[in-house]
Amino acid sequence: MIYRFPSITVLFDVSLRLLWWKWTGEPDDTALREAFEQLLQLSDELQPFRWLADVSSLPTVSPMHQHWLSESWLPQYRRLHIQALAVLLPSTLHNQLVLENLVADTLPAGRCDMQYFSDVLAALDWLSLMDEDCATQLQQEWLAAV
Repeated sequence: MIYRFPSITVLFDVSLRLLWWKWTGEPDDTALREAFEQLLQLSDELQPFRWLADVSSLPTVSPMHQHWLSESWLPQYRRLHIQALAVLLPSTLHNQLVLENLVADTLPAGRCDMQYFSDVLAALDWLSLMDEDCATQLQQEWLAAV
């Protein structure tokens, strides 16, 4: 299933319970917060076990948003019971450092398996438990949708 929001596109694979999202909007202060709130709401509805967070095109995360993510959003994310999180690395060093600090400061170690990737197919392969056919099929579905 594909879901389109103003700033993010989401694919949900029922068989893997995988929620894959990517920033597709313009840099906008209110859009970032709205997009992350939409991800929480959709995750509440769909109950995924795996997340693929493609933050490669995420706009620069301001100090205000860093604080909001750390203090408000991440505590809500923790209650989702995500078992595996693959993160496609941000394209900017600034956002990469923000992400690493948020993870180090607010996500408890051992709560879920988390890996960083620079390649979407490698991330999908890891999340699909090394099923290359499944990973390739998901990537093709994504490419057809965006």
